[in-house]
Amino acid sequence: YIAAIRPELYQKSNRSSHSSDTSSAYSGSDTMTSVHSGSVSVEADEVDLSGLVESIVDSDEDDLGDSSESLTVRDTVRECLEKDPSERTEDDVEILLEFTQHLKAFTNMTLAVRRALCSVMVFAVVEKAGTVVMNDGEELDSWSVLINGHVEVEHVDGIPDQLHMGDSFGIVPTMERLYHRGVMRTKCDDCQFVCITQTDYYRILHQGEENTKKHEDDDGKLVMVTEQRGTLEAGRRGHVVIRVSLL
Repeated sequence: YIAAIRPELYQKSNRSSHSSDTSSAYSGSDTMTSVHSGSVSVEADEVDLSGLVESIVDSDEDDLGDSSESLTVRDTVRECLEKDPSERTEDDVEILLEFTQHLKAFTNMTLAVRRALCSVMVFAVVEKAGTVVMNDGEELDSWSVLINGHVEVEHVDGIPDQLHMGDSFGIVPTMERLYHRGVMRTKCDDCQFVCITQTDYYRILHQGEENTKKHEDDDGKLVMVTEQRGTLEAGRRGHVVIRVSLL
């Protein structure tokens, strides 16, 4: 998918972008601009104003405060993603962990797996609506998550699939060759993605499976999942409960 780690895609471009119906952004068109760990827009959560006393002055001040805070969060995440993965600090990874925990694609992952993914993810942007991101039959080499905007995949039968913020697409945890089905196009400007290469995704997901242990009751029902955390050097390595099944 988008995360083909090709040099031409992971350099800032000063050239103007144009939508294209014939070539995909993935194959190196000008519409794809990305940095080794580019930018992310975090949309502010909808605020429930029911039950609040109306106050024009207070409302305006609150809006300004919320707007300022939203910009700060968005800029902070962007700075972390724009760094080369090898240059990210522990604080950078913590910020990305906080960001990704709200995205659907990461909800069923353990903390250790998310942390590892945050340390290697790169960023990609498709600037214009109508840009072909992936053509039918293109070889996949990454797992990608849409973090801003939305895209549409048109299949051979003409039935489209919609992908929105938090949805993932691309390879599964395997090193086998996989191919995209359908034509993916952006439906709005400034579609943003975080991408993990196939090699990293396979390694991290399989290592995560090795560090987790499923516990079943006498009837074979899953009751608990634990994850091995800590380091051997510190002598503090052990299993931590990360999921409990309610009966």
